[in-house]
Amino acid sequence: MLNLYRASAGSGKTFTISQKFIELATTNPRYFKQILAVTFTNKAAEEMKIRIIENLYAANNPKYYKILSYILHNYSQFNISTIDSFVQRIIKSVAFEIKIPSSYELELDTQIVADELVNKILLKSNDNDEIRQWLIKLAFHKII
Repeated sequence: MLNLYRASAGSGKTFTISQKFIELATTNPRYFKQILAVTFTNKAAEEMKIRIIENLYAANNPKYYKILSYILHNYSQFNISTIDSFVQRIIKSVAFEIKIPSSYELELDTQIVADELVNKILLKSNDNDEIRQWLIKLAFHKII
């Protein structure tokens, strides 16, 4: 099952997702491990975790206490994260299969990536006439 909530800032997304998380977790106290909540910021992810834990504790309900206990004893499986950290987990889990070195680094600054690519292409063009000719044609095309 996939539930997608899109709304503007301050509209109650964190509240809604937290309530939905608890609702889903009440079907089985260990089910929380199978729930994934993804948001944009670390602050929102932390707020969701805190809100869920506080709501479970404040409910004064043995069933909710059981869920809370499972979450606290298996906190690493409490899957509320940002989009970028979720994607990073996926990439790390398949890095070998997609032939990415396990020591890869993620660069979010596009200018740094562009500069590095240009440098690599220019270095390769010294040894490869085909690349050099392609770069010359590209330069002329952009000038004209």
